[in-house]
Parts: sequence; structure tokens; C-alpha cells
Amino acid sequence: IKFGVLREREEEDKTKKIDLIAIVYNEKDVELEVKELKEFGLNVQRVIPTEFALTVYANHLNLTQSPEPVAIVKIGSVATTISIVEDKKLSFSRNVAIGGDTITEAMTGVLVSDKGKIELSREEAEKIKQEQGISEDIRIVSMMRPVLERLTTQIKRSLEYYGHQFKGAPVNKIILAGNGSRLK
Repeated sequence: IKFGVLREREEEDKTKKIDLIAIVYNEKDVELEVKELKEFGLNVQRVIPTEFALTVYANHLNLTQSPEPVAIVKIGSVATTISIVEDKKLSFSRNVAIGGDTITEAMTGVLVSDKGKIELSREEAEKIKQEQGISEDIRIVSMMRPVLERLTTQIKRSLEYYGHQFKGAPVNKIILAGNGSRLK
């Protein structure tokens, strides 16, 4: 377990609180990934969690200039990471088990409606997702919609939790990252 102090604060009742962020990882998994990268001829200098890497990258691009919190939502293939950066520091992060693969999977199968029958293989669904994003075909949209609604709900809940838990300024800026963010 790695952890860092985000800030020290004093409550209204004068009790002192320390906000921490902790990262838990399986060392063997990290070692395996580093080994694979080295086999490709890459020289791995250091390994940091994705949330911290995105924070550094957003800071480097001056996307987190204001003291107000900024959310970075990385939609990966397997999961979505919701991170909140405040004063150029990562102050909150949460993983949600909904990603691009979940959307693709929702698009597969059979749907029969008054517009006709549609049946997509995983490969066809992935191609549509990459080329069209959210399709104009209402039948495909109806297959994707439940997953997109669940993802949106989880993002909203994370932002609300952050606002209640940390009692800071509301998040008014969201940066999308990851391959899943390219949905049109």
C-alpha cells in the first residue's frame, strides 16, 4: 500500500483531520507488465498509477490551472476511472467496472423491434462503435443506452460523493480520456 497526504484541515469543532489517498496494487502484476514492456525493448524508468499519470499530464497541459476541482474521466476497455484534481493534486479516485468492452458487449445479441431485427457479432459491434460512436440507428442506441445510463449515473454519484465528503467547490469541468472517450 502506498499513500500520500492530500491536506491537513481543521473541522468546525477544532478537531484536526488529515485527508489521505491510498493506492493498493499487486506487485507481481506490476512486475509482469514491466517485464513485458522490457521484452519490447522499452526502458521502464518508473511505474505510477494511471490516476497520477493523468493528473501529471493534465497539469502539464495546463488543464487544471484553476483552484477549482477538475474531474478526469478515463473510459478504458474494462473500467472507467473517475479522478478529481484540486490545486493540481489528485484528491479523489474511483474505478467503475464499466468500460468500452461493456458497451460493445451490450451491442451484441439480437434485438427485434418495429424497425426490424438486428443481430450484431462482437466484431461488428466494435466496428460500429469505433467508426460511428453512438449510432444513428435507434435499434443500436437502444442496446447501448442502459450501459451508458449506468456509466453516467456512476460518474454523477462519484462527483456528488466528492462534493459531500470533501465539502469543496463543485466540479464544473470534466476532462474525458481513454479510448472509450472517443464515442461520438
